[in-house]
This record gives sequence, structure tokens and C-alpha cells, in this order.
Amino acid sequence: MKNLTITLEEDLFAWARVEAAKRGQSLSRFVSQALADRRTPEVADQLAALSAFLDGPGWSGVSENLPRREEIYDRPAVLRYEPAGLRHGSGGG
Repeated sequence: MKNLTITLEEDLFAWARVEAAKRGQSLSRFVSQALADRRTPEVADQLAALSAFLDGPGWSGVSENLPRREEIYDRPAVLRYEPAGLRHGSGGG
């Protein structure tokens, strides 16, 4: 935990001491808890927004519409063998 020094108006300081005493907490713990309670809804909202963004708009995804590897390479223009009209080797000796 980190230490923090703050400056409060006297009436706010008195109110905070009374509220902390009502809850059986130290003033430091009371202020820490009040800040944590204030932060939590905002952080939860931010995490929910991030989760919604990462989940995406619900589309099936780009990769589902792409051709498979076999479909790409199973075409005459990219077959990995020589067409029948060509000779193998230099043909000379």
C-alpha cells in the first residue's frame, strides 16, 4: 500500500472522522474504501465496453469466408508440375 497526505476542510474532516467511527474504521481506511467504491462502477463499465469491443459486432469473421489452402493451390495456373508440352532437362548431351 502507498501512503497519501491530503488536505481537507475542517468540517469535511470532522464529518469523515464521524462516518469512519460509525463504521468502526480508521479515517485512512474509510477514505480508501470510499475511493475504491467510487472507482468500481467506472472500472466495471470500462471493462464491459472493452469486452463488447473485443467480442466484435457478431459477424462470422473474415477468415471463414476465405478459400482453403487446397482450393487456392488446386488450379491449373499454380499446379506444381510442368505442363505436358515441355521437355525435362536440357535435352542435349
